[in-house]
Amino acid sequence: MGGHGALGRIEDGVSGLARPATGRVHHRPRMTSIAILLALASAFCFGAALLLTQFGLRDLSPLAGAAISIPSSTLLMICAAPIVLADGIASWAAVPIFAAVGLLFPGVVTLLTFEANRLLGPVVTGTLGNLAPLFAVAIAVVMLGEPLRPARLAGLIAIVAGIMIITSSGRAETARWRS
Repeated sequence: MGGHGALGRIEDGVSGLARPATGRVHHRPRMTSIAILLALASAFCFGAALLLTQFGLRDLSPLAGAAISIPSSTLLMICAAPIVLADGIASWAAVPIFAAVGLLFPGVVTLLTFEANRLLGPVVTGTLGNLAPLFAVAIAVVMLGEPLRPARLAGLIAIVAGIMIITSSGRAETARWRS
């Protein structure tokens, strides 16, 4: 089969990647486009959430807001679980991994984002949130042995440069967070 037959291929329907049993990844343009649209929708929702959070923080503390927000997410996922998990859980080994992910995001991330939003506002908080790829790439390089190719490094430099430009308005509130 050589890893190229239908049975020798591992499909990943979300990322648009097909990985033959040999471990090599082939990009499928249609699925990659869908993955990009999903990522953009996620970014839009994150930005909208930052703005809405600013309104909520007028009346509640970040901890109180998180105490409402996270159970709301939990309720949504509980409602979706019977549909999403209808075919059964594929691997019990993944369950503790996703439980840990849930503690980080939305758990800890929500608390940190709400407090940063209260102190800095949605613009600076959202801008600094764009450093997530920097940390993701660093962790992937260290933990997964992913190569840091020149194009990825250039992208990371562009992200950091963009954040520096966005937050260097010279206004007092941005000068405060940088110090």
